[in-house]
Amino acid sequence: MKRFFENIFSLVFVAVSVVGCSDNGAGEKTDTAHCQGRLAISGISSATVVSRAELDLAQVCPGLKVPAPAELKLTLTGKDIVELEATEGGELKEVGRFDYDATYPMLADYDKPALFPGKYTVTLEYGDPEAVGPEPYYKGEVQAAVEIAEDNYCRVPVTVRNAGVRVTATDNFRNYFSDARFKLVIDGKESEYVFTLGAEDRPIFVPAGMKVGVKGSVRRPSQTSADDSEGEQLDIEVPARVTVAGTLHTFAFTAEAGGAGLKVEFLDPEEGGSFDEELNDGA
Repeated sequence: MKRFFENIFSLVFVAVSVVGCSDNGAGEKTDTAHCQGRLAISGISSATVVSRAELDLAQVCPGLKVPAPAELKLTLTGKDIVELEATEGGELKEVGRFDYDATYPMLADYDKPALFPGKYTVTLEYGDPEAVGPEPYYKGEVQAAVEIAEDNYCRVPVTVRNAGVRVTATDNFRNYFSDARFKLVIDGKESEYVFTLGAEDRPIFVPAGMKVGVKGSVRRPSQTSADDSEGEQLDIEVPARVTVAGTLHTFAFTAEAGGAGLKVEFLDPEEGGSFDEELNDGA
């Protein structure tokens, strides 16, 4: 299966400005002065979905939370950062090396600290990567270099990094079958999340790499009563699929030959535009 992205992405522009070497005051020795830079971070958010046809993710996720850039969690790290000092003659000397690591619960809390030159990793996140629920997990990460007397810029695409799962059905399926109820099965265990093919259904997001399927039932029209609840119950279990980060996995139900058979298509794009199918003959 070729991964496709239903992306909610934020383009976060990171401006790196270097303040250079400064002394502690006029006339003072500069042997304790440091050459450092600063990172100024701002962002722009977008909620575009890329799939077979471009759409707004809000169309399939009612009430979707799109985090503002200021709400994103920021982690700034750097490996083998060089600590510098300037001598009385103005020359730079290395006084040590260290690993830098700072976390801000929200980007709005970021106070633009002075940074020694080196390569840094800027990570922006929103949500819990291990959570199962109706809200996606967002993450973006880029490398940024702080250099003496240089202004550097980078931007961080923040995208959905877990996987969504949903159940859909064609009109002929909805018109023939009733009382649809499908539980989301994760790694072989039934979850609390239920799809009923109703307007309240929305995708459920799970960590990437999990095995997900659906298990439930529908009812055929009753042959002896006008009450659909008295129709025959058909149990349906769809084999599990392994979730892929940034992908919306769709289990699409359809009825054929007047309800004589059921077919499930997995609407994940694949090479050549083909589909995987699970047939329930004689259902």
